[in-house]
Amino acid sequence: MVNNSCTESPVAGGQVLSASFQGAAADAVTVGFGEGAQVTGSLADEAGDPISGATICVQSQAAGAEGPPTPVATATTGANGEFTYAVSPGPNRRLLVGYRHDSFQVAKTLSVNSHTRPSLRLSAGRIDAGKSVGISGELPGPEAAGRVLVLQASALHGRRWLTFRRVTTGPNGGFRATYHFARARHTITYRLRAAVPRQAGYDYEPGVSKPARVKVRGVKKHRRHKHDPRRRGGPHAES
Repeated sequence: MVNNSCTESPVAGGQVLSASFQGAAADAVTVGFGEGAQVTGSLADEAGDPISGATICVQSQAAGAEGPPTPVATATTGANGEFTYAVSPGPNRRLLVGYRHDSFQVAKTLSVNSHTRPSLRLSAGRIDAGKSVGISGELPGPEAAGRVLVLQASALHGRRWLTFRRVTTGPNGGFRATYHFARARHTITYRLRAAVPRQAGYDYEPGVSKPARVKVRGVKKHRRHKHDPRRRGGPHAES
């Protein structure tokens, strides 16, 4: 049930409320980082006739948060009793979509989840084999401090990502690390990325950064020539 924080509708008669995510027709949806969602629904009386001009309240609460949800928006039903609400991008949330008139209240609970996407930067795009590259980035969200990220590497056209380091974010959600490339004779381009596993207290779904590329230039070995005294001005045979 909604509570008194839900804006009261000036139009009476609403009894049956429906609400779901557009395109999914479900009570829960998962979207990519930075993407929103669209809620559609309708309000009708007991006979199934649409209620137009009614106020629908929308309340939001972060996933895992305690206490009542917070009012964030209202929508108004059209001539056919239908309404829409655009959910802005953000972390995982629980939405309470409700209708209230006098003492009567009815509501529908929806859940919207969003994948995270940390940023990732490299200190150089090209380095010599046997050298190290610096890695830095940030994790989004208000609860980004003290979170674990997994750093992974892959060949340019490879499908397999290998984990080489685990890092923990600082007070502002930033992280830093280095990766040392072994000496090699051939030049190879690698992709590096940061992956965020699911973890308690961080209200985002698992996600990965956009891969960053680094070209590691091979170091060629110099050929050693056999010693020839004449090449270095050594003694010559007497005639």
